[in-house]
Amino acid sequence: MSAPSNEMESGAEPCWMTHPSPGGRIGAVGVSRTLSAGDPPLVIARRRAARGLLGYLGGDDLPEGLDKRLREMAERGGTAELAGRVVRFAAPFERKGYLYAHAVLGGKPLDRSWRSPCPDRTAVAPGDCRPAWICTPVQGDHVGVLGVSFRAATRPRQFELAANNAVKLLEYTLGVQVEGAERFLRAPTAAGTIRLRTSEFDIEKSGGVTKDIRLYTKQLRIQGDVLYVWLVSPDLPPYPAPEDLDWMREPSPEGMNGAVGMSIRTADGLLSTQIERAFEKGIFALAKNRGAHIESIQHLRHGGGGRYYLEGVTSEVDTSLRARLLGFHPRPDGRVFVWVVEAGPASRAQR
Repeated sequence: MSAPSNEMESGAEPCWMTHPSPGGRIGAVGVSRTLSAGDPPLVIARRRAARGLLGYLGGDDLPEGLDKRLREMAERGGTAELAGRVVRFAAPFERKGYLYAHAVLGGKPLDRSWRSPCPDRTAVAPGDCRPAWICTPVQGDHVGVLGVSFRAATRPRQFELAANNAVKLLEYTLGVQVEGAERFLRAPTAAGTIRLRTSEFDIEKSGGVTKDIRLYTKQLRIQGDVLYVWLVSPDLPPYPAPEDLDWMREPSPEGMNGAVGMSIRTADGLLSTQIERAFEKGIFALAKNRGAHIESIQHLRHGGGGRYYLEGVTSEVDTSLRARLLGFHPRPDGRVFVWVVEAGPASRAQR
């Protein structure tokens, strides 16, 4: 059984833990348990960090000679080659039974400020939009998507789920087919007015994220059992980012086709599921904004208490569109709101 030595960083976490891609460089974090029955934990963590860079470099598999180089590499770090690029590995960091490794493109070591603790840059309060990218994943030239995951069986699995959930949301920008119907029924009675609203819709994605869209982890945060990951791509077109929560009152500013989706807590209790549910509701609202076939009905019904009117409106949609999640806001009562805006081309590479 392999275990790391005591030469690695300890104490407060280094800044690269929450800022894997600092100072304009592209980086990734890999995680492993500190005990392993097979490969040394440091080799596993660094291998996973290298694999995280493949999402940006566009490779499929790690080179055969990488494991040999990682086994020879000192704990304090070193360089290796990945997809024709030089990768710099930093000294690892250990916490609560897990080993964290960092890899960044380029042979130059990270500045000491990124290898040291940076508590002033690691605050997390999603309800207050800290950091800002949690609520608005478009920050200046950094255009990305939010990935969220509740605790998993292991920390590596949680990192994987957060990244996968971000990619799932990104897939909506490639195009979806929306079909569905929404019905409003109103029945005035002697005891009062009965109102009923039902929605049935189906959203089918056009396809998965291709290699044309390079992705990397810009930042991440952990609050309690929840992991927030900000995936960024230089291939996504920029969008104006809201400076506050005005989008909740006016989701279609300056001619944009936008909508707000809301979801209460879901049966599985997962925030990622709740975000996706709210996102899909926002997409359906976008489809209705584009135009819907509306049919009104009015019937005179007879019941045990006498006659009453049943009034209703049915809205049907069948359209294709692309959508982008530009805003996210969790409420203390457990509700989640998202701002969904109709997107243009899926990527700069596809223009």
